[in-house]
Amino acid sequence: MITFREERIAKDKCLGKGAFGQVFPYLKNLEKPDDPENQKWAVKILTAQGPDKLIKAIDEIVIGSMCKHDSLIPIRGYHVKPTGCFTLGNYEICLIMPRMKESLTDIVNKKLVEKSTFTEEEIIKYFHSIACGLEYLHEKKFSHRDIKPSNILLDFNGRAKLSDVGLAVSYPDPLESSVVDQAGSPLYMAPEIINLRKNIPKKVLNAADIWSLGVTFLHLCDLELLEVKRPVAIENEAEKTQQRVKELLMRIRTKGLYCSKLFDLLEDMLKYIPTERVSAKDVRIQLEKDFENIIV
Repeated sequence: MITFREERIAKDKCLGKGAFGQVFPYLKNLEKPDDPENQKWAVKILTAQGPDKLIKAIDEIVIGSMCKHDSLIPIRGYHVKPTGCFTLGNYEICLIMPRMKESLTDIVNKKLVEKSTFTEEEIIKYFHSIACGLEYLHEKKFSHRDIKPSNILLDFNGRAKLSDVGLAVSYPDPLESSVVDQAGSPLYMAPEIINLRKNIPKKVLNAADIWSLGVTFLHLCDLELLEVKRPVAIENEAEKTQQRVKELLMRIRTKGLYCSKLFDLLEDMLKYIPTERVSAKDVRIQLEKDFENIIV
């Protein structure tokens, strides 16, 4: 673990911001500004207001520290301190992690401006990397619950990695013994999560991750779809979501820009009934079988 020192945060150089907080460079060697180590690390600063959000932030620390896989962004150090009036229960959480180059959302925005598309090789490599990371999480009995382009980051070698495990939950055996509330981003939320909203059996969360991963890569095949925003609550929303996904699959498939085997796999990931969806391991194996020449 890296020892945290607040003076090492380069707060004058924000690398990114969002609903989760802000990211800044973390200078490991203040005495030598040109040290290559100063380019390798970043710190994400979160504000937790109240005990519930503090617990979620601690969850991210624990899960990010426990999970060790090349396709997941690890937590290498952390610091928690109270801010403002202590009795209000407000905290600042600093998470040290490897510095990434950009998110898939950043790349999508560039391609929209350039009026270009992802190559099939890019999509397959990103897809395979995230499937490997998700397989690892599921084997460790964690579900991510918020897979989307902005939570898929690329390192400086172009490898895709899954970030923001703060919403992830573990599930004990037997799987039926525990339930959770709805979480995630509406555009990527599985039908069963939309339907239930709360008291969601943990046994369906892995399948919901598969749905979110499928929609993410469906959108990478047609970038304009990422601009679509649908309401959080409408009548028969889950059924309409399924119908919309079927229409999108047909629309993109008929364009002929990508191999039909890719859409066959996406269809298996986007089944309406959770138990009919393939697993993360199945996705990884199928990609390696169908695209062996791309995945090395």
